[in-house]
Amino acid sequence: MDNEVKPAGRRIADLIAEFPSTPPTPLRRPTALVLPESGEAGLDAAEAFFALIDEGIRPAVVTAERARDSAYIASRGITELRYAESLPATSAL
Repeated sequence: MDNEVKPAGRRIADLIAEFPSTPPTPLRRPTALVLPESGEAGLDAAEAFFALIDEGIRPAVVTAERARDSAYIASRGITELRYAESLPATSAL
C-alpha cells in the first residue's frame, strides 16, 4: 500500500466530477406503479412491483400524490398508471 490513487480510483473520481455537467438520461418507463397515500406499502407494493416485472414491464414508481400531477407524469414519459392495490399478488414460493 503506497497510498497513491490507482487508475481505477482516478477514473471513478473523473466520472464523479463529470456528473453535474453530463448527468445520465433517465430511462423512459411508460408504466408507473402507484404507491398508496399511506406511505406504508410494505410487501404489497413489492408484490405488485414484481407482478409487473413478471409481465415484462419495468415500471417507474410514483406516489399517489405525484400520480395526480399530470405535468409531472408527462415529464417522466409515463402514459399508464397501475395501482399497487389493484394488482394481483404473486404466489408464494
